[in-house]
Amino acid sequence: MCIVRRYWVPAAVLFILQYVGYALYVIFHGVPSPVSLALGIAETPSLIRLFGLGLVAGTLSFGGAYTAIPFVQVEAVLKGAWLQQQVFIDCIAIGNVLPAPLVIFATFVGFQGGLVDGGLGNACAGAVVITLGIFFPCFAFTIAGHSLLEKLVQSKVCALIN
Repeated sequence: MCIVRRYWVPAAVLFILQYVGYALYVIFHGVPSPVSLALGIAETPSLIRLFGLGLVAGTLSFGGAYTAIPFVQVEAVLKGAWLQQQVFIDCIAIGNVLPAPLVIFATFVGFQGGLVDGGLGNACAGAVVITLGIFFPCFAFTIAGHSLLEKLVQSKVCALIN
């Protein structure tokens, strides 16, 4: 936005600040590991925790599901340890083969988490709950931001870009 409006100095400052912030983080905390992505949401895969995992993964995957894969992997495989690595890789493969969005791998992860937490009924509930959680943010953002996006498209800023 700063570049479009030709505010070069604030754009440069923001650009440089992101690298300064990352450098300070690395100096004081070290290079972040994949496990640092974990929030500890689904250490034990209860239905409410699976829904929370779906919400966070859905928020991360808005615009691209590949961003949610490492997060779900860390929660389910590395931190929670209730899903084996090979099973997780299989669910990614199934998600890529199906004619559906890639985030459908989370349905399989939810099924496996529900199976660990209880029986077959709980496994089906886990699949439904994590799927609802992962798709909720994109629907909520779209519905809540529709009028704002329409105003942005009609604004003078977008007219300058075109």
